[in-house]
Amino acid sequence: MKQSLEASTCNSSQELLVGGWGPDGEGSAKGITWFTTNIGGTDLQKEGEAHFAGHGCIAAIPSPSWLCARDDVVFGCLEFSNELVSYRRTTDEATPAQEDGIAPNATADSGHATQDPTIALEELSRVSTPGEGPTHVALCTDDIGVMHILSACYVDGTVTVHPVDSKGRIGAAAQALPGEGHGPLPAQEHSHAHWILPIEVQTGRHESDEAAGTSQRADGSSPRLVLVSDLGADRIRTYHWDNGKLVKHGELHLPAGTGPRDLHILPADPSAFKDSLAIVLISEWSRKAFVMRLDAANPSGISIVDSLDLGASDRDQASSLAYIPDSAGHAGCHKARMGGGERCEGTGCNGAGCNGTGCNGTGNDAVDQNQGFAYVGLRGTNRIIPLRWNGSSLKRLPEQTDSPWHSGFSSGGSWPRHVLALGRSIIVSNQFSSTLNCFAIASDGSPRDIGSAQVASPTCVLPISSQHSSSHA
Repeated sequence: MKQSLEASTCNSSQELLVGGWGPDGEGSAKGITWFTTNIGGTDLQKEGEAHFAGHGCIAAIPSPSWLCARDDVVFGCLEFSNELVSYRRTTDEATPAQEDGIAPNATADSGHATQDPTIALEELSRVSTPGEGPTHVALCTDDIGVMHILSACYVDGTVTVHPVDSKGRIGAAAQALPGEGHGPLPAQEHSHAHWILPIEVQTGRHESDEAAGTSQRADGSSPRLVLVSDLGADRIRTYHWDNGKLVKHGELHLPAGTGPRDLHILPADPSAFKDSLAIVLISEWSRKAFVMRLDAANPSGISIVDSLDLGASDRDQASSLAYIPDSAGHAGCHKARMGGGERCEGTGCNGAGCNGTGCNGTGNDAVDQNQGFAYVGLRGTNRIIPLRWNGSSLKRLPEQTDSPWHSGFSSGGSWPRHVLALGRSIIVSNQFSSTLNCFAIASDGSPRDIGSAQVASPTCVLPISSQHSSSHA
């Protein structure tokens, strides 16, 4: 029976797939690397360290700079060879036990796995993109129920649309949507598509199952929107599906020199966003966070609600964002049905005054599901900037001498390319130092460096379920 590839929150270990830049991108990654770590279900907030067991490269491909997954299929973009790939994940029936004392800082790309791999990636498809430099991919279902993989091609600004069949095989591109425009900076000489965010407006959710609102068309139906950040042209390009084709919807123009980069959905306070959703944009060159919402009155379909300066230096490039809700890390809390002095087994719970339902590890029953902390990577000064999300806006934390992390803390390496939230921890892919650095996040948002692993030129981390599918299914 197939299992989902979504991140596990309550198991004792977590599997990670890491993509990176290879020699064709002046990096040293050999392909997709597999790690096992203990941060998926162990309380590391007050004690303990993050341990990584590296199993080596399990898919030798050039520069898989971004990975995503659905069910047992892993998808990736090969940025410098202009290709997309898909793999079916399989495993042996017998899974070797992990030792509790696995040493941190395991080396994954040494050519010697720490133990025989149990996860394997079986290639399903490898196709060319009509655009140059696919740097991000996203899965999307169109308005007639067909799955597609979309790629944002950084070099020439093209968005490519490829059908995906029921087995996860990628077909030849059905569409190549060109970008246009430019910005004032040297790095904005023409369009640079960077990020794709599909939003399933019709069903009230985007592709990651977050809450979404409605935006009615003239015929009363609801389009499925796709947002594309164009880092070169300082705009968000919006599209909708029409009978299986992606059609230009509009454009949201941003201030010159913004450099729009990553797009993320955060949980929205209904009193502030009503039936819409909250979309956060991180800008590489203006080093800001923009909060947006769906807006049927705007020709682009979205509008800006608020913006925040990240407090970066002139030599910084803002990159990735990770979000940890206040309620994170406590799914599956068993304290309510446990007797005596047994501690809560909810992921990340520190057991102090745990009341079971709604446990936040501090004795508070109610946790606002729409509040939490966001962490933004800055490439240059190599810092992580913490921000507070209240359901409608992002705020920087007040600078305090006894809490220097409020104004940013070290990423643990060089060039934080991707920041991933996992339970109550964040993993930072430091591309130039070839490290994964892990930080436990306390209830007040404060980070604690709990370990690292060596992996060549990492650009993204994909958590997958620790429940493996069988190769004999």
